[in-house]
Amino acid sequence: MNKLFKFVLKITTIPGLLPYFKFRMIYAPPHDEVIEEGKKKKKRKKPSVKGRTIILSNHVAWYDPVMFDVIYPFREIWFLAAKDMFSSKGRNTLFRWLGMIPTDRYGTDITGFKKILKLLKEDKCVAVFPEGQINPLGFSGELQPFHAGTAAIASKTDPNVLPILFYGKPGFLRRMTVVIGTPFKFSDHFELKAARGEKLLEITDFFHERVEELKNFIPERVVVKEEKRREKERTKKEKNEIEKTQEDVVNKHIEEVVKKTAVTEEVKKEETIDN
Repeated sequence: MNKLFKFVLKITTIPGLLPYFKFRMIYAPPHDEVIEEGKKKKKRKKPSVKGRTIILSNHVAWYDPVMFDVIYPFREIWFLAAKDMFSSKGRNTLFRWLGMIPTDRYGTDITGFKKILKLLKEDKCVAVFPEGQINPLGFSGELQPFHAGTAAIASKTDPNVLPILFYGKPGFLRRMTVVIGTPFKFSDHFELKAARGEKLLEITDFFHERVEELKNFIPERVVVKEEKRREKERTKKEKNEIEKTQEDVVNKHIEEVVKKTAVTEEVKKEETIDN
Protein backbone atom coordinates (compact mmCIF):
# COMPACT_ATOMS: atom_id res chain seq x y z
CA MET A 1 0.00 0.00 0.00
CA ASN A 2 2.81 2.36 0.94
CA LYS A 3 4.68 1.62 -2.31
CA LEU A 4 1.54 2.11 -4.40
CA PHE A 5 0.75 5.43 -2.72
CA LYS A 6 4.26 6.76 -3.26
CA PHE A 7 4.30 5.66 -6.90
CA VAL A 8 0.93 7.31 -7.62
CA LEU A 9 2.11 10.46 -5.84
CA LYS A 10 5.23 10.56 -8.00
CA ILE A 11 3.52 10.12 -11.35
CA THR A 12 0.87 12.73 -10.49
CA THR A 13 3.03 15.44 -8.91
CA ILE A 14 6.47 15.17 -10.52
CA PRO A 15 5.33 16.18 -14.05
CA GLY A 16 3.96 19.39 -12.57
CA LEU A 17 7.26 20.07 -10.83
CA LEU A 18 9.47 19.43 -13.86
CA PRO A 19 9.16 22.99 -15.30
CA TYR A 20 10.72 24.25 -12.06
CA PHE A 21 13.10 21.43 -11.16
CA LYS A 22 15.01 21.47 -14.44
CA PHE A 23 18.31 19.65 -14.15
CA ARG A 24 21.59 19.69 -15.97
CA MET A 25 22.85 16.15 -15.38
CA ILE A 26 26.56 15.41 -15.19
CA TYR A 27 27.87 11.91 -14.54
CA ALA A 28 31.31 11.94 -12.94
CA PRO A 29 33.89 9.13 -13.26
CA PRO A 30 35.19 7.14 -10.28
CA HIS A 31 37.33 9.30 -7.99
CA ASP A 32 40.43 7.14 -8.59
CA GLU A 33 40.11 7.06 -12.39
CA VAL A 34 43.02 8.68 -14.23
CA ILE A 35 41.76 10.97 -17.00
CA GLU A 36 44.41 11.55 -19.66
CA GLU A 37 44.66 15.11 -20.97
CA GLY A 38 43.42 15.52 -24.54
CA LYS A 39 41.72 12.13 -24.55
CA LYS A 40 38.09 12.04 -25.67
CA LYS A 41 35.77 11.92 -22.71
CA LYS A 42 33.92 8.67 -22.21
CA LYS A 43 30.13 8.95 -22.47
CA ARG A 44 28.58 7.86 -19.20
CA LYS A 45 25.11 6.68 -18.23
CA LYS A 46 23.17 7.56 -15.12
CA PRO A 47 24.44 5.32 -12.28
CA SER A 48 22.10 2.66 -11.00
CA VAL A 49 20.72 2.66 -7.46
CA LYS A 50 19.88 -1.04 -7.34
CA GLY A 51 20.35 -3.03 -4.18
CA ARG A 52 21.63 -1.81 -0.82
CA THR A 53 22.50 1.84 -1.42
CA ILE A 54 23.27 5.00 0.54
CA ILE A 55 22.96 8.25 -1.39
CA LEU A 56 25.23 10.96 0.01
CA SER A 57 24.25 14.52 -0.87
CA ASN A 58 24.68 18.11 0.14
CA HIS A 59 21.58 19.65 1.73
CA VAL A 60 20.47 22.73 -0.23
CA ALA A 61 16.74 23.15 0.46
CA TRP A 62 13.61 21.66 2.03
CA TYR A 63 12.65 20.08 -1.33
CA ASP A 64 15.76 17.87 -1.62
CA PRO A 65 13.71 14.62 -1.38
CA VAL A 66 11.60 15.77 -4.35
CA MET A 67 14.75 16.17 -6.45
CA PHE A 68 15.81 12.58 -5.74
CA ASP A 69 12.38 11.36 -6.82
CA VAL A 70 12.73 13.32 -10.07
CA ILE A 71 16.17 11.80 -10.74
CA TYR A 72 15.22 8.23 -9.77
CA PRO A 73 11.40 8.07 -10.16
CA PHE A 74 11.21 4.27 -10.26
CA ARG A 75 13.32 3.53 -7.19
CA GLU A 76 11.84 3.64 -3.70
CA ILE A 77 14.09 5.95 -1.71
CA TRP A 78 13.88 6.47 2.04
CA PHE A 79 15.01 9.75 3.59
CA LEU A 80 16.22 10.97 6.93
CA ALA A 81 14.42 14.04 8.28
CA ALA A 82 14.68 16.03 11.51
CA LYS A 83 12.08 14.72 13.95
CA ASP A 84 10.78 18.24 14.71
CA MET A 85 9.25 18.18 11.17
CA PHE A 86 6.85 15.47 12.41
CA SER A 87 5.30 17.71 15.07
CA SER A 88 1.63 17.48 13.96
CA LYS A 89 -0.38 14.31 13.40
CA GLY A 90 -1.08 15.15 9.73
CA ARG A 91 2.53 15.91 8.86
CA ASN A 92 3.70 12.86 10.78
CA THR A 93 1.40 10.58 8.73
CA LEU A 94 2.22 12.21 5.38
CA PHE A 95 6.00 12.28 5.87
CA ARG A 96 6.12 8.66 6.98
CA TRP A 97 4.07 7.61 3.94
CA LEU A 98 6.53 9.50 1.76
CA GLY A 99 9.36 7.40 3.16
CA MET A 100 10.80 9.94 5.58
CA ILE A 101 12.38 8.65 8.76
CA PRO A 102 12.38 10.94 11.82
CA THR A 103 15.80 11.21 13.33
CA ASP A 104 17.40 13.12 16.16
CA ARG A 105 20.15 15.25 14.64
CA TYR A 106 21.76 15.58 18.08
CA GLY A 107 22.07 11.81 18.55
CA THR A 108 20.09 11.35 21.78
CA ASP A 109 17.46 9.11 20.09
CA ILE A 110 18.73 6.17 18.01
CA THR A 111 15.34 4.97 16.73
CA GLY A 112 15.96 6.48 13.29
CA PHE A 113 19.45 4.96 13.24
CA LYS A 114 18.02 1.46 13.88
CA LYS A 115 15.36 1.95 11.18
CA ILE A 116 18.03 2.81 8.58
CA LEU A 117 20.11 -0.23 9.51
CA LYS A 118 17.03 -2.43 9.07
CA LEU A 119 16.18 -0.91 5.66
CA LEU A 120 19.73 -1.31 4.35
CA LYS A 121 19.88 -4.92 5.50
CA GLU A 122 16.73 -5.42 3.41
CA ASP A 123 18.63 -4.00 0.41
CA LYS A 124 16.70 -0.73 0.33
CA CYS A 125 17.98 2.67 -0.81
CA VAL A 126 18.41 5.42 1.78
CA ALA A 127 19.30 9.06 1.05
CA VAL A 128 21.15 10.95 3.77
CA PHE A 129 22.34 14.52 4.18
CA PRO A 130 25.48 14.21 6.34
CA GLU A 131 25.64 17.99 6.87
CA GLY A 132 22.72 17.49 9.24
CA GLN A 133 20.86 20.65 8.23
CA ILE A 134 20.19 22.89 5.25
CA ASN A 135 23.44 24.59 4.27
CA PRO A 136 23.00 28.38 3.73
CA LEU A 137 25.76 28.18 1.09
CA GLY A 138 24.50 24.89 -0.35
CA PHE A 139 23.72 26.19 -3.85
CA SER A 140 27.36 27.30 -4.20
CA GLY A 141 28.61 23.74 -3.75
CA GLU A 142 30.41 24.64 -0.52
CA LEU A 143 29.99 21.87 2.05
CA GLN A 144 29.66 22.02 5.80
CA PRO A 145 31.44 19.36 7.89
CA PHE A 146 29.75 15.94 7.78
CA HIS A 147 28.32 14.22 10.83
CA ALA A 148 29.76 10.79 11.59
CA GLY A 149 26.42 8.94 11.73
CA THR A 150 26.46 7.97 8.03
CA ALA A 151 29.95 6.50 8.38
CA ALA A 152 28.82 4.43 11.35
CA ILE A 153 25.83 3.08 9.38
CA ALA A 154 27.96 2.25 6.33
CA SER A 155 30.55 0.40 8.41
CA LYS A 156 27.82 -1.94 9.68
CA THR A 157 25.94 -2.57 6.42
CA ASP A 158 28.51 -2.45 3.56
CA PRO A 159 26.30 -0.54 1.08
CA ASN A 160 26.98 0.85 -2.35
CA VAL A 161 27.61 4.56 -1.78
CA LEU A 162 26.44 7.07 -4.39
CA PRO A 163 27.71 10.66 -3.99
CA ILE A 164 25.58 13.48 -5.45
CA LEU A 165 26.17 17.24 -5.52
CA PHE A 166 23.47 19.83 -6.17
CA TYR A 167 24.81 23.12 -7.54
CA GLY A 168 23.10 26.36 -8.55
CA LYS A 169 19.74 27.71 -7.46
CA PRO A 170 16.83 26.58 -9.65
CA GLY A 171 14.29 29.08 -10.90
CA PHE A 172 12.38 30.32 -13.92
CA LEU A 173 14.56 29.67 -17.01
CA ARG A 174 17.41 28.69 -14.68
CA ARG A 175 18.57 25.10 -14.29
CA MET A 176 20.16 23.40 -11.33
CA THR A 177 23.26 21.31 -12.01
CA VAL A 178 23.27 17.81 -10.55
CA VAL A 179 26.59 15.99 -10.52
CA ILE A 180 26.18 12.27 -9.88
CA GLY A 181 29.29 10.37 -8.96
CA THR A 182 30.09 6.73 -9.56
CA PRO A 183 28.80 4.34 -6.86
CA PHE A 184 31.46 2.53 -4.87
CA LYS A 185 31.29 -0.42 -2.51
CA PHE A 186 32.11 0.55 1.05
CA SER A 187 34.17 -2.61 1.69
CA ASP A 188 36.38 -1.81 -1.32
CA HIS A 189 37.87 1.04 0.71
CA PHE A 190 37.39 0.13 4.37
CA GLU A 191 37.33 -2.96 6.54
CA LEU A 192 33.79 -4.10 7.23
CA LYS A 193 33.38 -3.75 10.98
CA ALA A 194 31.71 -1.22 13.29
CA ALA A 195 33.87 1.91 13.08
CA ARG A 196 34.75 3.98 16.12
CA GLY A 197 37.00 6.86 17.08
CA GLU A 198 39.61 7.86 14.50
CA LYS A 199 38.39 5.28 11.98
CA LEU A 200 34.93 6.84 12.08
CA LEU A 201 36.41 10.28 11.39
CA GLU A 202 38.52 8.86 8.56
CA ILE A 203 35.45 7.39 6.84
CA THR A 204 33.51 10.63 7.38
CA ASP A 205 36.30 12.66 5.77
CA PHE A 206 36.42 10.19 2.87
CA PHE A 207 32.67 10.63 2.27
CA HIS A 208 33.06 14.42 2.44
CA GLU A 209 35.82 14.33 -0.17
CA ARG A 210 33.76 12.14 -2.52
CA VAL A 211 30.91 14.67 -2.56
CA GLU A 212 33.15 17.76 -2.58
CA GLU A 213 35.25 16.61 -5.55
CA LEU A 214 32.14 16.46 -7.76
CA LYS A 215 32.30 20.24 -8.03
CA ASN A 216 35.36 19.80 -10.28
CA PHE A 217 33.12 18.40 -13.04
CA ILE A 218 30.85 21.46 -13.27
CA PRO A 219 31.52 23.42 -16.51
CA GLU A 220 33.32 26.73 -15.94
CA ARG A 221 30.58 28.69 -17.74
CA VAL A 222 28.02 27.31 -15.27
CA VAL A 223 30.19 28.30 -12.31
CA VAL A 224 30.68 31.83 -13.69
CA LYS A 225 26.94 32.21 -14.28
CA GLU A 226 26.09 31.03 -10.77
CA GLU A 227 28.70 33.33 -9.20
CA LYS A 228 27.18 36.28 -11.09
CA ARG A 229 23.72 35.32 -9.81
CA ARG A 230 25.00 35.09 -6.25
CA GLU A 231 26.80 38.43 -6.57
CA LYS A 232 23.61 40.05 -7.87
CA GLU A 233 21.64 38.50 -5.02
CA ARG A 234 24.26 39.65 -2.51
CA THR A 235 24.23 43.22 -3.91
CA LYS A 236 20.44 43.33 -3.73
CA LYS A 237 20.53 42.09 -0.13
CA GLU A 238 23.12 44.70 0.86
CA LYS A 239 21.04 47.42 -0.84
CA ASN A 240 17.94 46.30 1.05
CA GLU A 241 19.88 46.32 4.31
CA ILE A 242 21.14 49.87 3.64
CA GLU A 243 17.62 51.04 2.79
CA LYS A 244 16.27 49.40 5.95
CA THR A 245 18.98 51.05 8.06
CA GLN A 246 18.19 54.44 6.53
CA GLU A 247 14.48 53.87 7.12
CA ASP A 248 15.16 52.93 10.75
CA VAL A 249 17.21 56.11 11.20
CA VAL A 250 14.44 58.26 9.73
CA ASN A 251 11.78 56.54 11.86
CA LYS A 252 13.88 57.01 14.97
CA HIS A 253 14.36 60.69 14.15
CA ILE A 254 10.59 61.12 13.64
CA GLU A 255 9.92 59.41 16.98
CA GLU A 256 12.36 61.77 18.71
CA VAL A 257 10.77 64.85 17.08
CA VAL A 258 7.28 63.68 18.07
CA LYS A 259 8.49 62.99 21.59
CA LYS A 260 10.12 66.43 21.89
CA THR A 261 6.99 68.10 20.48
CA ALA A 262 4.82 66.30 23.03
CA VAL A 263 7.13 67.39 25.86
CA THR A 264 7.12 71.00 24.62
CA GLU A 265 3.32 71.09 24.44
CA GLU A 266 3.10 69.63 27.94
CA VAL A 267 5.40 72.34 29.27
CA LYS A 268 3.32 75.06 27.57
CA LYS A 269 0.14 73.66 29.13
CA GLU A 270 1.74 73.71 32.58
CA GLU A 271 2.89 77.32 32.06
CA THR A 272 -0.63 78.32 30.96
CA ILE A 273 -2.15 76.72 34.07
CA ASP A 274 0.40 78.53 36.29
CA ASN A 275 -0.46 81.91 34.75
